[in-house]
Amino acid sequence: MRPEQWDTFKRAARGEVLPRTPLALIIDSPWLPGYAGVSHLDYYLDPECWFQVNLRFAREFPEVIPLPSWWVEYGMAIEPSAFGSRIHFFPDQTPGQTPILTRLADAASWPPVNPYTDGLMSFALHLYRVQQPRIHKAGFITPVVTARGPLCLASFLRGVTQLMMDLTEDPEGVHRLLDAATAAIIRWLEAQADPRQGCRRAFPAR
Repeated sequence: MRPEQWDTFKRAARGEVLPRTPLALIIDSPWLPGYAGVSHLDYYLDPECWFQVNLRFAREFPEVIPLPSWWVEYGMAIEPSAFGSRIHFFPDQTPGQTPILTRLADAASWPPVNPYTDGLMSFALHLYRVQQPRIHKAGFITPVVTARGPLCLASFLRGVTQLMMDLTEDPEGVHRLLDAATAAIIRWLEAQADPRQGCRRAFPAR
């Protein structure tokens, strides 16, 4: 998004009266490759393709506030990949993934996630780092950090049906899984906001 769009978004969030109703949309890979006529694999794996597709959207729809802005994401795969989930890539759709937590009790012994080295998190941080100067030079900013929520991540790791059963059969085990997911998500958000990485800045206090 452009700096003035971020200002408009914040003013709207504060409930200010604006001269016109702003429009903000989630801009991500489930539809961007199809919109641009490129393969999902090219969008995910070719940094130039990723940059040009996002730039094309920003120029063709200047009235839309994109959220997040210049989002590096691989469908829903980033967070579960850091735990070792098997990710399935396809040329014409977003990635799928296979739950890996066959025993709920194993979540308590998982080592902490390191966003700088683990799974697709490290790839995303690298792409942010190398593309940030081009994004700024083109007149755009990336003020938002992103992550799936703990319950969403837990359902990827355990499987939705099994997690719903666990809520009844082993609520304490689910709490341990959610604790692990929450800690990983916090680290992921902090890594994106880390100015030393040249990535995104976190939301300002106001």
